[in-house]
Amino acid sequence: MPNTIGYDQTISTLTQLLQPVLKQKYHEVPNLLDFIDIDNTGAYMNSIIQGRTRAHFERGVGFRNASPGFEKSPHVDVSRDTISIKNYPWRREIQWSKIELEQAKRGYIPFDILTERMEAIKKSWDLEKQNAIFCGYKAGNIEIFGLLNIPGVFESGDNLIPDGKMIRNLSPTEMHNFVGSILEMYAKNSKIATMPDRFVVPLSDYLGWGNTFVASSSSDNVNVISKTIIEYLEDMFKTMTQNPGFKILFSKYCEGSIMKEFTGLYVNRYALYKKERESLRFVVPQELETTNIIEKSPEIFEMAATGQMAGIICGRPENVLYLNSLPEV
Repeated sequence: MPNTIGYDQTISTLTQLLQPVLKQKYHEVPNLLDFIDIDNTGAYMNSIIQGRTRAHFERGVGFRNASPGFEKSPHVDVSRDTISIKNYPWRREIQWSKIELEQAKRGYIPFDILTERMEAIKKSWDLEKQNAIFCGYKAGNIEIFGLLNIPGVFESGDNLIPDGKMIRNLSPTEMHNFVGSILEMYAKNSKIATMPDRFVVPLSDYLGWGNTFVASSSSDNVNVISKTIIEYLEDMFKTMTQNPGFKILFSKYCEGSIMKEFTGLYVNRYALYKKERESLRFVVPQELETTNIIEKSPEIFEMAATGQMAGIICGRPENVLYLNSLPEV
C-alpha cells in the first residue's frame, strides 16, 4: 500500500495497526508568561500607541521655611512622548473536498482530515507567535521586534562573557568578574531606578549549570563552599536584588544560530531585565480566530484562520540589558 510520502507499506491480516497516529513534535515554550506579559488590546487598529511621561526636576531642594517668604522654589515639569508600533494581520487557509474526507475515514488508519488541518493552522500560529515574542519578525514591509532585539536597549561591550565561552565554562576568575559586575552594570544603565528580576540565557549554556562550581575557598582548603552553577547564580541574584522571586530562565532563542536565523545577529544573547507589564509587554491585538466555512463548489470547501500581531512595547529600555558573546567556532 503506497503512503503519502511515497513508500510502499504491506498490509496483511497479520499486521497490527497502532493508534494513535504520532504527530510531529516542535520546540514549544510552556511558560511564555514567565518571560513577558501578553497584551490583547488594539484589535483591528492600524497601530498601537503607548504614552510616556518623564518628570524634570530643577536642581535644588524642595523644603522651605515655614514662615511666609518670597524665596524662589525649584520648578518641576513633565514632558510627554509616545511609542508607536504597527499592527499586522495574519491569515492561513485550509481547503478540503468531500472525497478527501471520505477517503480519510476509510483508510487503514482512519483520521479526521479537517481536524488535523485545523490543528496544523493552530500550531502554525502558536509557533510564529512564539518566534516573534522572542526574536520578532522581519520580511518585506513587516517589522516586529521581540524580547531579544528591542530597539534602543544597551548591549554591553565589556566582555563579561568572553567570546567563544558561555557561563558554564567560565574560569573562577571570569565567574567572579561576571557576578561582581553584572548588577553594577545594570544599575548604572537603569540609573539605579530599579533592580532586575529576570535573567534569560541560552539553553545550551543552562544545560551545563548542573556542574559544580567552587564558589569560595581558602588557601588551606578550610570551609570550601561548593555549589552547582545554577545554585551559585540563583543565590547571588536573589540576595543582591533582595528579591526571592528572581528567576533565571533559559531559551533556545538566545542561541547564536537561532539569533542569526531570526535577527541576523550571530551572538549568544543574555537578557537581564525587569518584568513589569506597564513598561514591557508583547502586543497581540487578536488571538487566532476561524472564519465560517465557505463552499467554493459543490465538492470543495474552504476555511480561514486569522490573527493580529504588533510586537513588543518597551517603555523603559534602560531597564533591559543585553550581554553578548560570540559562539564558539
